[in-house]
Amino acid sequence: MMPSADEKMVARLHAAHIYSVYEVANVEPERLTTALATDVATVSRLREEANAVLEILRKRSELKKFVRKHVVPRRGGRSPAKVAAALVEAGVSDLEGLAAMTPDALTKMHLSAAEAETLLNETRAVYNRAKLREYGGVPAVSLKKYFEAGITTPADFCSLHPAYLSVVTGIKPETVWKHATSVCTGMGVAPPEKVTARMVEAGRNDLLQIPGLGEMMLERLYRAGGVIDMAGLKDADAGHLAEVTGVTLEKIRAFQDACRENK
Repeated sequence: MMPSADEKMVARLHAAHIYSVYEVANVEPERLTTALATDVATVSRLREEANAVLEILRKRSELKKFVRKHVVPRRGGRSPAKVAAALVEAGVSDLEGLAAMTPDALTKMHLSAAEAETLLNETRAVYNRAKLREYGGVPAVSLKKYFEAGITTPADFCSLHPAYLSVVTGIKPETVWKHATSVCTGMGVAPPEKVTARMVEAGRNDLLQIPGLGEMMLERLYRAGGVIDMAGLKDADAGHLAEVTGVTLEKIRAFQDACRENK
């Protein structure tokens, strides 16, 4: 796990009474330089590799504890440890890897379909909460509202319009926009344009004047099309908007005609 550490280096470390990866990562660099009779750059590289190994082991330990907490031992010898070992053998060594698995793949890890689904849901909830706190510093009170509304992944904040996030959570548009901007920036994705309560309210009032466009339709426009006002609806590609909202092309075009008549 440490590519730079060959057998000769290991022997020299043992001769200097340095036996573990933890020690390589934490002893004074000068001691390693002396023990290995090498230069500072080599020692620095070894310490980086040692720290990387420790991080892998930490995440693997976290994964095992998580599995032990959420998988109930089964009669016949199936234990949480057996499930965790199967995951590690399959190359899954942390919660991120577990969250990315499919239920079908998990059933090959000594889990029933129901157990796989439960474990996956628990993993994704824990992992996504942690990532949202890391990316955007989203507070616990807001996280609870987002999760209750089905907004559970960092990607949701970058793919769904802030107006929609605000409507389904009851969180102010400005606050949602700040959360989405932080999360998208953390993910390396372009953040959404700024949205304010005044913009959303004014657009809502105008859109609701259109015959046949009610609250449910408004939410669909927010969610799938990011349309929050007449200008956005009028200029939208009718075919694309029909596809992403599930509204017929004829109805979308009728809405757009109504926008033009309201000039």
